[in-house]
Amino acid sequence: MYLVSCGADNIAVYVPVLATMPVTSIVLTVIYFIFLTAVSLTLAYFFGQIPIIKNIFERFGEPLSRIIYIFIGIFVMIDTGLFQQIMNLF
Repeated sequence: MYLVSCGADNIAVYVPVLATMPVTSIVLTVIYFIFLTAVSLTLAYFFGQIPIIKNIFERFGEPLSRIIYIFIGIFVMIDTGLFQQIMNLF
């Protein structure tokens, strides 16, 4: 459920992209997303069954998730040039 809730903000990105695509491309894109979601969830399930990984995530899962999301956010801001754009304002 956590994976689905984290993707809710992506609607703002996907709707404009999908709105400009032909119907066949939209169908293929949706099938591709469903496939990748199934693969991701399957891999997460099997990796979650490994005892050492299970113990790590039970103990550190919540703070680890927060740290990962912070680093992803920082990477996106650096990769898109956001910091440079802000510096150009001054």
